[in-house]
Amino acid sequence: SRRMFSFVACGGTEGACLGTSSWREERTELSLRGYRKLLVHAAGSSLRRVRGGTCIRCSAERIRGGEAKRSDWRRWLLLALLFSVYIHNQWTRNSLQYAVNFAVQPSAEATREFINVALGFSPQQYAFLASYGFTLLYTFASLIAGRVADTVDRGKTLSVSIFLWSFALLVQAQWSQGFLSVLACRLLQGLAMAFTGPQCLSLLTDRFPPSSLSTAISIYTSGVYVGAALASLSMFVNSHLGWRKGRLLHLL
Repeated sequence: SRRMFSFVACGGTEGACLGTSSWREERTELSLRGYRKLLVHAAGSSLRRVRGGTCIRCSAERIRGGEAKRSDWRRWLLLALLFSVYIHNQWTRNSLQYAVNFAVQPSAEATREFINVALGFSPQQYAFLASYGFTLLYTFASLIAGRVADTVDRGKTLSVSIFLWSFALLVQAQWSQGFLSVLACRLLQGLAMAFTGPQCLSLLTDRFPPSSLSTAISIYTSGVYVGAALASLSMFVNSHLGWRKGRLLHLL
């Protein structure tokens, strides 16, 4: 090979050239001792290897910079996706309380708008649905959700969780006929939603550096309030579309 290489040692921040030496690979013009002296003389300075007039180290730095920008873009996209997941989680969880009215008189309009009138469950049954009907399995599953996040693929676990609570919502909207069917859907929702928090938080911790991790987590956790606000709009949606179609709207 007859490729020519140049080594340029540029001193400190002033950029002063300390020395240049060119040689062919087959025929070294600098002795090993002379080359060592050059390195000692260039101590504390940046040694750049130039090939064909292009700084290899600078090219590597530009490549790393481009990769860092792409990685930065991807981590914020991940945050946006997890933020939307948490919003949907809270929206779905809290919307039931806006679909009941025990003061209204039974009528065709009330049956269309309120789930308790349509399915005929009592205030006591609703209280169970809104509390233990959701939290029984949610609390139990939360005890193992963190361990699952440590040992099982978190993306896949999160996907299964979203599918299960969406399926429960679909069944509740389309085929629920009474208290027990709604209870079964709420229990499944509680079980599935328990596997959201640990998975999302650990994904954020892995992707974000310490300098921006707290910001990412604060944005993610604000989804609880956005989801609750959307759930409060269920009263308006149910009054126009009915509670069944209103709950299907969550799946869009």
